[in-house]
Amino acid sequence: MEITIKVDDNEIKRILQDIIYDKEIKNNGVLEDRVWKTGTWEDGVWGDGVWKNGTWENGIWKGGTWINGFWEEGIWEKGKWLDGVWESGDWKDGIWVGGEWVNGVWKDGTWETGVWKDGIWEGGTWVDGIWESGDWKTGIWKDGAWLDGVWRNGEWKNGRWKVGIWEDGIWEDGEWEGGTWDKGIWKGGTWKGGKIWNYDTCEYEYSEVNPNECKWSLSYKRNK
Repeated sequence: MEITIKVDDNEIKRILQDIIYDKEIKNNGVLEDRVWKTGTWEDGVWGDGVWKNGTWENGIWKGGTWINGFWEEGIWEKGKWLDGVWESGDWKDGIWVGGEWVNGVWKDGTWETGVWKDGIWEGGTWVDGIWESGDWKTGIWKDGAWLDGVWRNGEWKNGRWKVGIWEDGIWEDGEWEGGTWDKGIWKGGTWKGGKIWNYDTCEYEYSEVNPNECKWSLSYKRNK
């Protein structure tokens, strides 16, 4: 059954109660009294409002609050994500409060907590959470658990690094368990194991082990 309704003077075709096809909702116009309760969004533009539950298949999200649901693909421009599963897509900016990120490209914004499974991080602030794998290009890491992946550059404040490749950046504090360190600035923390490359480019600022940290790192590797 197909019916036509109006939201903020925009005609929208509504199929079987909850499926909306390729229309634009803007100027804070949102179904169900400016709240999307459940169903499948196939394509179009979301202007603003509250998403409570359902499946987002594709489209452009311009703003609002996502409470829960499943995101398959699309472009997120800004807004606040509270919980749910992000399958793929481009995140341009906004606040991620919790949930599971499966894959996609994160361009900017604030990640408060959650599980990152894979994808590309291009910039922004990571507050806490679990990083399972992926490509970190730059940004600020405040705390959390890094399980694997490639760190290209940025600033690491604190947390636990299990394994992975560190190409460059600033390490301020935390626990390094294993992996490969290419170059960068080590300010403090606990080193439990791993490999150090490019000793001449090391610029360690602090170490309780030896004032000449690059030599300490080299001898540590040889002892292993």
